[in-house]
Amino acid sequence: MKQRCFLKKLQVWREPLNALALLAQELPMMHKKGHCDVEHLNSNANRMMQIIREISKMIDIFGIICRVEDMEFDVRETVPLWKSVIHAQRQLVGIKG
Repeated sequence: MKQRCFLKKLQVWREPLNALALLAQELPMMHKKGHCDVEHLNSNANRMMQIIREISKMIDIFGIICRVEDMEFDVRETVPLWKSVIHAQRQLVGIKG
């Protein structure tokens, strides 16, 4: 049971890591075509750093959730943590609200 729950949590990382991979792969292609100016490079670097900061926040949240799951907990405390995870993921893909 715990292993299945852990594997489901790992799926949360797929989307931000895929976004980082796409941004990283785009740079050499844009450079090869001559479209990688300083502005584009800075834009990609800023977006990558934003994703990394969001991943860091999710790591902190998951650390709290893992500690909570090993003990009895109050749903009123856990739900806001999961809402934070969902909010961080939505921000990563540009969904407002």
